[in-house]
Amino acid sequence: MDAEFGLLEAGQIKSQSIVMQIDSDIMTTQQIKSLPAEEKLQIMEAIWEDMRDHYENAPIAPEVIDLLRHRQARVAAGDAKFLDWDQVKSALGRG
Repeated sequence: MDAEFGLLEAGQIKSQSIVMQIDSDIMTTQQIKSLPAEEKLQIMEAIWEDMRDHYENAPIAPEVIDLLRHRQARVAAGDAKFLDWDQVKSALGRG
């Protein structure tokens, strides 16, 4: 993104009022929300694929690493346990 002019390159996301450029069309958050579910899933898959291809290069904040280590220690000590997604949904009354 060109910071001076706020221009987006193809496939780039601008945070705050998310604007995406997909196949030369710029989409606002509202337009994305109005898309059919199948098209939203295609956009999500493209974003996740891009994230997967680049996640190893993404920095992890020291606070996040500390939090994860703390949680791992709690599980190892028996003070906490991992739940799979179905257990989490059930605990929240959504499963």
